[in-house]
Order: sequence, then C-alpha cells, then structure tokens
Amino acid sequence: MYINDHDQQAVLWKAFINGDMEAYATIYEKYAKVMYSYGLHYTSDYELIEDSIHDIFVKMHDNRKKLPDVNN
Repeated sequence: MYINDHDQQAVLWKAFINGDMEAYATIYEKYAKVMYSYGLHYTSDYELIEDSIHDIFVKMHDNRKKLPDVNN
C-alpha cells in the first residue's frame, strides 16, 4: 500500500497531538532547519531566530490538544 507524504504527515501530526514525544521530535527535526532558513530572510539575529523557533515548539507542545488535524 502506498502512503503519500501528506498521509504520513497527517499520521505524524495525529501522533503528536496524542502525546507521542517521538512524533514531536520528528516534527522538530523535519521543520526546524526550514524555519531557521525562513527566519534568516527577516533578520540576521541568530539567537532571535532560535528563540522564536523554540517558543513556537513549546507553544505547540503546550497546546497540542487544541490543535486541529492536518488538512493540507
């Protein structure tokens, strides 16, 4: 059975919402570098970018039960 990337991401996200810390770590590993690169478009303050990414992931973790399922 073929599972596309969207389906894999949806499963990963659902696992994270249900408290799977391995899924949370996988999401971080997959997106932190991309987010960092994106942040460099707006500032060269590396610490600000790192702190912002950290804050986003802490908020995601703290509010995971309120986050919606992946739609796109």
